[in-house]
Amino acid sequence: MIRFLKWAVPEYNNKPHSALYSLTPQEVLNGMIPNKNMHTEAIRMAAQQRVEINMQQNCLNCPPEYN
Repeated sequence: MIRFLKWAVPEYNNKPHSALYSLTPQEVLNGMIPNKNMHTEAIRMAAQQRVEINMQQNCLNCPPEYN
């Protein structure tokens, strides 16, 4: 049991957690404050990039006016 806990506790404490808005428990224990808006700008930029990439693709099943 001790050997398992020596493995499990660091494993858990160093994985990002959704309830901590992608911070790890260890980061929170070290003083970082979870912020639900932390990734808002990155998400917005990724969505914009997806639209731009998708608009460059030709869809074989789409009418010509959509290509």
